[in-house]
Amino acid sequence: MKSFKQHIIESPALVDLINKHDNPFEFLAAAMNAMKSGKLNLKKRGAANARELVRAWNKLKQKKINVSEAIEYITEYRRYDKGRIIPVAQGLNLIATDPKTGKDVFIMSGNKKDREKMEKFAKQYGIELEK
Repeated sequence: MKSFKQHIIESPALVDLINKHDNPFEFLAAAMNAMKSGKLNLKKRGAANARELVRAWNKLKQKKINVSEAIEYITEYRRYDKGRIIPVAQGLNLIATDPKTGKDVFIMSGNKKDREKMEKFAKQYGIELEK
């Protein structure tokens, strides 16, 4: 039986994701989306999954990921499911609803011309924009 470390490195779906992405955080977002959709089957291990994903990336790529940054990224941005971009006097704000409290949380702001970038950011971090 393979160890979890061997399983994760030898997973063709994971290797494809690593090879597809040059940005480590785009890779983490894609890996989490693949796990959520069932395309990437890893054991449910919480933060251990994040550490193993980081190790797999670091083993195959030269641009290394800091484990603490990856875990902060995952816990900060992946906890929001629904969000919206709202116009304000200064431009636009990306607001997400915290599923634990039900309260709106400010994520980022930008100019009106940055709407496309904000939508891409939201999609990358798994925030489904309401229309």
